[in-house]
Amino acid sequence: AKTITFRDPVKVAQQANPDREASYRMDGTTMIIRPKLNGRECDMIFDTGCSLIAFADRHMDECGLVLPP
Repeated sequence: AKTITFRDPVKVAQQANPDREASYRMDGTTMIIRPKLNGRECDMIFDTGCSLIAFADRHMDECGLVLPP
């Protein structure tokens, strides 16, 4: 499986396990990653230009995320 590695620059400086990996696949020119959120894998579009992350209700359910009251 293909993987992409994300590095946390603060942890790199501290030398404290900075790497996190997620598998991915290509859908045309779109990279779909499968990170684990709350121990559950979910598909997300990898967009290097995004300034926020949006979840639909079904994605929140798939990832075990709950909006606070």
